[in-house]
Amino acid sequence: MLMITARYKTLAWIAIGLLPVLSCSKSSNVNDNPPGETLLTVTTKRVQQKWNLDRFVNYETLGTQEFHDTIYGQAGDYFHFNTDNRAFSFWDGVYDTVSYLVVDPTHLKYGGDTFLIQTLTNAEFVLQRSGATDTSSFDHQLYLSK
Repeated sequence: MLMITARYKTLAWIAIGLLPVLSCSKSSNVNDNPPGETLLTVTTKRVQQKWNLDRFVNYETLGTQEFHDTIYGQAGDYFHFNTDNRAFSFWDGVYDTVSYLVVDPTHLKYGGDTFLIQTLTNAEFVLQRSGATDTSSFDHQLYLSK
């Protein structure tokens, strides 16, 4: 009888130890969606910052030809998504201002183009835009960081 009780105590401690691990899920993470804020609001607030330009990665095909290009940001290159839905950027020695809109938690409209938000954390922001026709395709990725 003592052996069975010890076994149950051991199983109980294992279950208690695993409870926090098994009960966690990304959708219930309090930091992702503070009380009273929608996921769209949280996404918009995360976007609305000044981000350093790390790199642009471009893949393109035209018929049977394939092109790949990576353009690295230099010190001081940035994208600043302002709270008035204007994005200010500086890279390759050129300043630009473009309107933007967080359409939903996974898409951002930048100028006339819609991008997929691949990654958006407090430290990293990755946007992707892709498309294809019968004879060509493209995949553009913009990597930003804090």
